[in-house]
Amino acid sequence: MIGKESMTDIAYEIMKANGKEMLFYDLWDRVLEQLQVASQEEIDTLISFFYTNITIDGRFVNVGENKWDLRERVPYERVHIDMNEIYQDDEETDDEYDLSDDSIEEKENDRDMMYNLEDDTEDEKPKTYDEFDDLVDAEEDDE
Repeated sequence: MIGKESMTDIAYEIMKANGKEMLFYDLWDRVLEQLQVASQEEIDTLISFFYTNITIDGRFVNVGENKWDLRERVPYERVHIDMNEIYQDDEETDDEYDLSDDSIEEKENDRDMMYNLEDDTEDEKPKTYDEFDDLVDAEEDDE
């Protein structure tokens, strides 16, 4: 099957000779021709390794729509993702939620109305497991 050359090395040579971007499956077919893989099971196993390897190999770049090219031929601006744009999109999404002090106070008031906080005094709440256990025993005795 595979000689001394790795799948990514074979892909690099194919793309270098081709001189332009290639669809992943076209590149994969060309790599398979050189590998001379014996079984479909082996092909099914190798394709995921190949995809992972070209993804992490710095010589290759995905230029969109599952097309790949060599990093050396692709201008930086074509593949660079401006993270500021992504963060800007996140900030616009966050604006949907009002986190102003007024909004927080309103939410606290709503919560206070749902739960009558005056009923939940600290004196009535057991602070330890033993106190809780004593409270349960006392309630059982009352029944």
